[in-house]
Amino acid sequence: MGGGGDLHVPKGLWSPTGGFFADPKRWKRNTLLAVAAMAGLAALGFQQSIKMEQRHAQPHSAIPSQRWYTEQKFPQQQ
Repeated sequence: MGGGGDLHVPKGLWSPTGGFFADPKRWKRNTLLAVAAMAGLAALGFQQSIKMEQRHAQPHSAIPSQRWYTEQKFPQQQ
């Protein structure tokens, strides 16, 4: 089990997942583009979340979104 011997696999082997020796061209650039796209989408989602946030009462304890929540109008408690 596991013997650790040398794999005699031809380097020209092709498979949909990249084969045994997967090293796609420009993988660093593609990874950077994918990370940048995900970060951009996350930033847009965060901005939209800030715009849509509503509070119906003053929070009882500190919460992180108080740092960027700009509307300070809360209904008067009776």
